[in-house]
Amino acid sequence: MRGFLYRYISQCLPGMALMLFAVSATGVSFKNDVAPLLNKYCIDCHGPDKHKNGVRVDELDTDFVYGRYRDTWHDILDLLNLGDMPPEEEVQPTDRERQLLVDWITDQMKQAAAERRFTEGLGVIRRLTRYEYNNTMADLLGVELDYAKNLPPETGSHDGFLNNGSIMGMSSMQLEYYLEAAQMGLQVALVEGERPRLYEAFATRNAPRRYETPDNQENTNKIQPGNSYWLRVVDYPTQGPVSVKVKAYAVIPEGKGPPRMRVRLGLRADTYVTGGSIGEDVDVWATEDEPGIYEFTGRLKHYPMLESTPNFPGLLVNVHNIYDDGSDAIDIYDLRINEQYRELNKPDPNQPWLVVESVEFSVNDYESWPPSHHTAILFKGAEVPKDEITYVRKVLQRFMTRAYRRPPKSEEVESILDFYNKIRPDYPSFVQAVRQALSMVLISPQFLYLVEPLEAGKGGRKLTGFELASRLSYFLWSTMPDEELMQLAENKKILRDSVLNKQVRRMLADPRARRFVNQFTDQWLDLQAVDRVAVNPQFYPDFKDRTKEAM
Repeated sequence: MRGFLYRYISQCLPGMALMLFAVSATGVSFKNDVAPLLNKYCIDCHGPDKHKNGVRVDELDTDFVYGRYRDTWHDILDLLNLGDMPPEEEVQPTDRERQLLVDWITDQMKQAAAERRFTEGLGVIRRLTRYEYNNTMADLLGVELDYAKNLPPETGSHDGFLNNGSIMGMSSMQLEYYLEAAQMGLQVALVEGERPRLYEAFATRNAPRRYETPDNQENTNKIQPGNSYWLRVVDYPTQGPVSVKVKAYAVIPEGKGPPRMRVRLGLRADTYVTGGSIGEDVDVWATEDEPGIYEFTGRLKHYPMLESTPNFPGLLVNVHNIYDDGSDAIDIYDLRINEQYRELNKPDPNQPWLVVESVEFSVNDYESWPPSHHTAILFKGAEVPKDEITYVRKVLQRFMTRAYRRPPKSEEVESILDFYNKIRPDYPSFVQAVRQALSMVLISPQFLYLVEPLEAGKGGRKLTGFELASRLSYFLWSTMPDEELMQLAENKKILRDSVLNKQVRRMLADPRARRFVNQFTDQWLDLQAVDRVAVNPQFYPDFKDRTKEAM
């Protein structure tokens, strides 16, 4: 598959493959020095009359970067080093001749490795990492999904980093996962039919009466650490964008931190354990005078544990105070043991409390229809134009510009358009056929790889505006360039130092810059190792699971 991928890249990106000068740093020439030795000692077994193992030394090209004989040269080097080429019964080269061949091949392989890694001292081609791919797909399609869930993890380089292009492979199975992710995202991003029904639920009072105690009959909305606020939703769909808005404030005793809020959806009928969390946990600093509104979003179909039970019919929305004071108390989500839990977890006024004033639940709350993520791709909305081919060509040009992080070449657009024309009769609707065409864009090397092609024989070169924009965006944001970067790349203003400096400051002020900090420190220091270490509680009784998160 790797060989196929390199050939595909070469076909789709003319000029990307670099034909190296076959002259080593020591001045040894392939034509004058190497080829005569191969013809003298190897041609009998690997020539026109006899080509053992399918190898002909008279047909070897000297493209060590993307040439078809790169691996063959590597095998020749190994055999020369082992003394197995030529065979013992054949005439042997002198030590000087053998060393000349070894040095020349080694030198060419080193140059090729450098050319694959560098353009004017910087990276030439590498695949997007899992986290970069996930961020890019979300920004490109406008829909937050777990696109990388089935992709294999990257192999870290010797220094721990995951974005080393020389060790990032591609398999046929991995390509299938990319196709599945593309089709999943496009199925959500491009819609059909009428606006779906809006489902809503609202509550200002905690649902389970069992939380009420003789000391707290009036207000069960005051949630101490380890407890929850519940909203029971009776009427809800099985899929669609879901939003949970919580209006709340904190009561924080002196010397304590803020309560931390987590929202979970669903309840397992067999175990009575709450489902997965939605959105990110948040610290609540809002006060009673100015309560905050905190929104948690996701997609309902990603929460499969929605079975109802006789005791808890419908979908349960759980707002949990997960503040950790370092004690031995643990989170318990099993509703069958609430009585025992309350006995162990009696109200403590010295702990941070989360006061929930209201919880608003909604599914399919689109601001417009078709939604913005649809019209960003199919800019004419739900309308199917009369001149369908012309419209699809424009759709492809716009989409491929964003996906490839540069304007597509005409032949690239026409290639996908030809594919669309071939499959169009197989799909009853325009949108379904467009999804298939765009999925081909999303599994192309131009999208999955960061590519900076070299011109044959010219070595390093200056980066283009689009290449610089991609470098900058994936460095600081781990995702594709935004609209402002693309505009500056198109008019080449980003190549000016003053503009570049301004963009760096803008990007560092953006919350997405946190991705660089998190990924760099995590990979540099191998912080994932903390999760792989089991801590003996007998030796470290104060070490909690959440201590790992804090580390």
